[in-house]
Amino acid sequence: MTQLNNRMFDPLNQDRRLIRVAIFVMSTLFLLTIRFSNVSFLLREDGVVEYLSAFIWLLGFVIAILEMTVYRNRRNLLLFALCLTCLVAFGEEISWCQRILDIQTPEFFVAENLQGETNLHNLALFSGGSDWQEFFRTGKFSAYQIFGAQNMFRCGFILLLLLVLPIVATSARIGKILEQLGYCRPELSFLLLVWSVIILSFLIKVGSPLSVQHEIQEAREFFFAIFVVSYLWYMSRRKRMSTQTTRAAPGTR
Repeated sequence: MTQLNNRMFDPLNQDRRLIRVAIFVMSTLFLLTIRFSNVSFLLREDGVVEYLSAFIWLLGFVIAILEMTVYRNRRNLLLFALCLTCLVAFGEEISWCQRILDIQTPEFFVAENLQGETNLHNLALFSGGSDWQEFFRTGKFSAYQIFGAQNMFRCGFILLLLLVLPIVATSARIGKILEQLGYCRPELSFLLLVWSVIILSFLIKVGSPLSVQHEIQEAREFFFAIFVVSYLWYMSRRKRMSTQTTRAAPGTR
C-alpha cells in the first residue's frame, strides 16, 4: 500500500522516461546549433551557459547540505563526496566569484594559471594536451591526456559514477557494499541519456573549427552539471523514500 501511494504522489514516476527523451532531443538540437550556427554569445567566458552551470552546481551543493542536515543523512560517504564536488565545481566554474567581486588575482595564480585567474583547473600543471584528437592524429601520447583537469573529471568522476559503478553494482555482493556506502544505482534510461549526449558531443566535435570545439566543450560541462546534480537529487529522494517506507512498515502489519 505504501509503495502504491508513493507511485501515486510521484509526479515524475510515469513521465520521467518521456522527460529524458525530451532532454536528449533538446541537447541534440543545442549541440547541432553550436556546430552550425553562431551562438558564441551564450558560451563565452562569463556567458549564460557558464553561469547556468555554476547555478546548477550550487543547487547540487544546497541539496546535499539539506540532505545531510535537515534529513540527517550524515553517514553517506557518496553524498559527502558529491557535496564537496558540487562546491568545488561551483567555485571553479566562476573562479570563486573573482570576477563578480572584482578581486585581484594572487601572485601565484598570475604566474601559474594560464588565464591569470583564481582557479585550479586552468593551472599549467593541469592544462595542455588534453585533447585525444591530437593522439589519434599524431600517435603521440601525453600525460596531460590523463591528468588534464577535464580528463581527470571525466575519468575519475563521470566515468566512475555513471558507468563503472552501475556495472559493478549488478553484482549482489558488490552492490550491497556500495549501498552501505550510500550508492544508489541510476535507472537505465538515465544512463542511456547521459552517455548518448556525451558520445554525441564528442562526435559533433570531430572536424569542427577550434572555436566551435571549445564551445562544444563548454556545453558538455553544462551537461555534466545537469547529469551529476540530477543523480544527486535522485539518490537523495530514493534514500528518503526508502527510509519513510521502512519506518511505515511496522505500522502496516
